[in-house]
Amino acid sequence: MGVLHLELRVPTSAHLGRVQSPEARLRELGIELPEPPQPLGSYPSVQIVGDLLYTTAVLPMWDGELRYTGALGSQVALADGVAAARLCGLNLLALIRASAGGSLDNVRQIMQIVGLVNSAPAFAQQSKVMNGLSELLYEVFGEAGRHSRTALATTDPPLNASVQATAVVRLVPSAVPVAEAQTGMPVAGTPVGEAGGMPVSGAAVVRERVAEAHAAAE
Repeated sequence: MGVLHLELRVPTSAHLGRVQSPEARLRELGIELPEPPQPLGSYPSVQIVGDLLYTTAVLPMWDGELRYTGALGSQVALADGVAAARLCGLNLLALIRASAGGSLDNVRQIMQIVGLVNSAPAFAQQSKVMNGLSELLYEVFGEAGRHSRTALATTDPPLNASVQATAVVRLVPSAVPVAEAQTGMPVAGTPVGEAGGMPVSGAAVVRERVAEAHAAAE
């Protein structure tokens, strides 16, 4: 009979769900964020409605360079898919930070993640791929990083990226602009003013004043 070896791990603040400062947690983990991704088209990369921040899709890029391409199950190994999802998470964090007053401490809760995985026909481990992103958010935010999630297969992603992802984030009240608001609830991942598929997120934040929208409608 073999010997059972148990590994004792000391819980970190994230595992205990007590992360007082996600920015400090990033430094503790030695995590560096890329530059916020730039838009690939004429659409807003972030919408803020009330205290909710919606992103459009980000790709596994590092400072504008696409690092992971190809389909899981035929061209890309599962471990690389997990790494691609984690890199998407880093881009989401960079985008959220840039859009939330310059600090991840202004995030109250990660509400939802939607991930699309470039998949070969027989590949059915999209959830395992997206765990790379979900685990990153829990590492950084603790319990505030727990979120609902959808992981879907796709065969025709932008730039043949292996993974793309969107996020819905709840901000702390002090980070929400008081004088600006959206006139309609945006759907994360849909372009503005035109039909089409899921766009790729960038860094610009678009907010419309209610008064201006009403004036334009008259």
